Amino acid sequence: MDIWYEVLPGPAGDAYFVQLDVGRDGGVYAVDNQGGLHFRVGITATESTDPESMPEKVGTDWVVVNTNENAVNVAHCANGYVYFVDQTGSNQLTHNVDVDDSNGFMGSGWTTMATPGTPRTVTCGADGKMLFLSTTGEVYYRNGVSYSNPTGSDFVQVNIPRSATNMVIDLSVGESGDAWILFADGFVQYIDQTNDNVDLSGDLGSGYALVDVGASQLVQLDAGNTEVWGVNRWNEIFVKRNVDHVENPLGDDWSQHQGEMIYVSTAEQGIVWAIDDDHDVWVLRAGTITSGEIINNEPTWTKIPDVKLVYVDVGKEGQLVGLANTGCPFWKKGITDQNPEGVNEWWDLTNDQSNQDTYYKFGTIAMCMTGNMHATLKEGDSALYFRAGVSKEYPYGVEWVRSSVDAGETLKQVSCGYRGYVWAVTTSGNVLKLEGVTADQPQGTSWSNDERSSISHISIGDAGEIWANDYNGNVFYVGDNNNQGWQ
Repeated sequence: MDIWYEVLPGPAGDAYFVQLDVGRDGGVYAVDNQGGLHFRVGITATESTDPESMPEKVGTDWVVVNTNENAVNVAHCANGYVYFVDQTGSNQLTHNVDVDDSNGFMGSGWTTMATPGTPRTVTCGADGKMLFLSTTGEVYYRNGVSYSNPTGSDFVQVNIPRSATNMVIDLSVGESGDAWILFADGFVQYIDQTNDNVDLSGDLGSGYALVDVGASQLVQLDAGNTEVWGVNRWNEIFVKRNVDHVENPLGDDWSQHQGEMIYVSTAEQGIVWAIDDDHDVWVLRAGTITSGEIINNEPTWTKIPDVKLVYVDVGKEGQLVGLANTGCPFWKKGITDQNPEGVNEWWDLTNDQSNQDTYYKFGTIAMCMTGNMHATLKEGDSALYFRAGVSKEYPYGVEWVRSSVDAGETLKQVSCGYRGYVWAVTTSGNVLKLEGVTADQPQGTSWSNDERSSISHISIGDAGEIWANDYNGNVFYVGDNNNQGWQ
């Protein structure tokens, strides 16, 4: 199987991602330049290496999960806990609580943890073991962390040799508990937390080693369970493979990876997320999201859009639609089971085949599992636009039609998933469901009000589950389309 990268849309509006981290079951959290903390929904664990399973590894949408918009750095632990550093400069970390199957990825809320110094970055790995780097270059380890006590007991300072001119600039804990420390001169130090000879509160013992990264001069790194990835000052990407804390704790020699990125994050085998210098988000779609053999084929890059997209949606048989920043809709050509990334060409759906003088500019677009498409007008409208004439011959349809079913208020965003069910959010934050939608009647018959208010975005999964977030950053979940209640 070939290995390829895919670029994904970032946060809405003028925000862009500046840091991200991959954790339990391939889950991804990201921080934007305005302090927003986002989670990538739709990622599910799979051992399949078939290209058809790859959309499960990249997710479907970003949702905002913190309420204060003050995050600057985030860590997603192997036990599901999330820590982030805020913008206040306080001696504290914020983390979620009560992470379990009933509370979902966010847990039941957020709380703060006092720290002995002001955190700059935070990282965590095996069993939730957590370290943070202070603004003055000290490294602290959270003592007593376990699955039964995920927040631990106290902090101890790690005794790492350094100087005023060669401070620690980054650190990362892998899923095996090993820690990788990056210095300003580009050198990496390795701490094996699984080694009984290691005393993190004093001398580092035999679990300590100095790794020379040579001319690569890393400025950021991230450790997974079998690989360590990093980028240097020239945005070049380097990787250490086959890291095994027992047999080969330092892994193979550093090797340069194709492409240029400013930030990388990896967790489980072969799953790598990255940000480029244009702040586009990329994902390396290879390997598995559960333990197993790593696929080490020669990596290749696949160029996705020739246009700058700000909104994409995936639907039936992996078909992809997107919107440019102008609101113009595009369809990705050539997507098949054998070629899931398609060909390097887009079909412009801005106007109709029957009326080349009519141009449409949309604010959001949704691709249904039935093959239908729905969109909201960028300038605002109380009705959806749907793509008529969708068929095997013309899977992208032939023309846009304004639905005759009026919602009674301006529609802001639309999402479509399970059995073609269509939901929308209005500019006033109300949630509406389009009733009577079928493959032959994509415009539906009427709108029903879910009586949920202040919602800013909604996403419908393939199994009928509904995720939504409000303007305060709260996230809501409905288990299926039977309206079993918002959680």
